[in-house]
Amino acid sequence: MSDTQGAPGSTPGARAQGTTLAAAASPTRTGGPDAHERLEHALEELLVVNRAREKNPSRYRRLVGATGIIGVLLVLVLIGSVLALSHLSPRVVNGAAPPSTTASSSPTTTTAPVVTTIPPPGTGTTGTAIAALAAVSRDDPLTSLVGQGSQPVLLVRTPASTFITDQSATPVVEYLWNARCGACGLENLVVSTSLMELGGTFKGLVPMSFGPSFSSVGFRGSYAGPVRFEPVETIGTPGSRGQSPTPQARAQYAHYGAPPYATTGTTLPFLDVAGHYVLVGSTVPASLVSGLTLQQITRALHTPQSKVAQGILGSANILTAGICATLSAIPKPLPAVCDSGVMQQLESLLPSTPPR
Repeated sequence: MSDTQGAPGSTPGARAQGTTLAAAASPTRTGGPDAHERLEHALEELLVVNRAREKNPSRYRRLVGATGIIGVLLVLVLIGSVLALSHLSPRVVNGAAPPSTTASSSPTTTTAPVVTTIPPPGTGTTGTAIAALAAVSRDDPLTSLVGQGSQPVLLVRTPASTFITDQSATPVVEYLWNARCGACGLENLVVSTSLMELGGTFKGLVPMSFGPSFSSVGFRGSYAGPVRFEPVETIGTPGSRGQSPTPQARAQYAHYGAPPYATTGTTLPFLDVAGHYVLVGSTVPASLVSGLTLQQITRALHTPQSKVAQGILGSANILTAGICATLSAIPKPLPAVCDSGVMQQLESLLPSTPPR
């Protein structure tokens, strides 16, 4: 093979060096010591070129290999990030995120929220309305005339063989409610009436307006009576912060705030009577007090045959009977209302076994 063609795959510089080598290789053409020196110099240059030619492809291949590996890693990281984001972000269906499929022990409600307001203290006749509600609750002849009213017995017996009490063996009544839930506002009337029937007193019972449709009361203070009342306003009115349930109340809600103890689709309000009875949802239909002010509600309660009295006082009497039964089972001293014939009759209607 002619040296003037160069080695296969050689660079133009290598081919030029090859031509110099051919010219120096023939002593008959040049002769003398200078030809020998030129030959050695040409050989050295050729070795340098060959080493460079052998070195550069290897370096290039290593660079290409490293670049390829880095590129593959970057692609894998990008794919993993996209998959992680799609897993963490809630999927949107028809413009709304689907509900979580994991169980939650946090109190919830299925009713639409309503704008709730609390009138400033001392305005209008709000104080008079609260006083009138307390007077109706303690009117034993009136509550006895109403009895069960038009209400079904919705208290549910739990399978617990012990009672939840404080250190003085006083039964604890847990009550979880939402200040923006209309059903909770209605049940507040029932709960407050029952606790005052038992002879207890409130400090901080305040009137509340649940949207333009009806009014009720809220628990913003303390209660003193035959039971320890622990209301928890899980979601407050606009501009106020909700309260957190105690671990005990949260555990009770997580266990009993679902079927077969919950008979409606609503999980708030939630009432627990010393772990002995539970009540999930409101016992009073919203239409009962729709459009009525708190003053009008309290006036209607004075008429035993009215739908308002039959609903609110009837449900309150059933709850009172459940508390009386619990006090008797602990046992604790019974309020006077528990000794009435109507209350003892209602106690006989309470469930004695848990639902299945």
